[in-house]
Amino acid sequence: MAVVRVDDEIETSFIGVAGRSSRVRWRWRWRWRRGGGGDGYKRKRIECLIKTMDEFYLFVNSGDSLQLFPQNRGGQFRIRLPRSHLMKGTWECALLEMTFVPAFETSTQRMYVCCDLVRDESYVRDTYLPLLQSVAIRKEETTEIIFERPLYLASRGGETEILEITLRDDRLRVCRCKDDHVFCLLHFRQKL
Repeated sequence: MAVVRVDDEIETSFIGVAGRSSRVRWRWRWRWRRGGGGDGYKRKRIECLIKTMDEFYLFVNSGDSLQLFPQNRGGQFRIRLPRSHLMKGTWECALLEMTFVPAFETSTQRMYVCCDLVRDESYVRDTYLPLLQSVAIRKEETTEIIFERPLYLASRGGETEILEITLRDDRLRVCRCKDDHVFCLLHFRQKL
């Protein structure tokens, strides 16, 4: 039997289900105080430490986090997530959807979507980039792309709080969008 003193903190964990069959692990820190329970002590959950899961989605927009990153543009933007995601083990990510207006300051026929969370870089035009997807540019008012077969790439693990998306043109320069609105749906999953 463990001896617990007043104000000792103990970490416990719980595995539950949250949405579309993803397991969620919550870890709580408990503080024991006098009074309450049958043993003279009661526990009080003092904070939720971390939430980890085996998959999650990020709906990111170039207009997010403008207070922190006022230099964000449609062609290159950084986002601070409302909470950090802990990716222990081997993870992979994919670009599922993308919406943008294909009006660029310089014309391009292909756009390369890069993300700093991609661990392994891909070979593109004599260099290596953290490439999520390559997109052919069509002359439409608004382009909405849903990738039927998303390309899952190895993602860097650890704690993720900030991510950066960069759009590059045919010559691998950062795309300068006339309309700075870009929307991306990213899917992260733990590789089994």
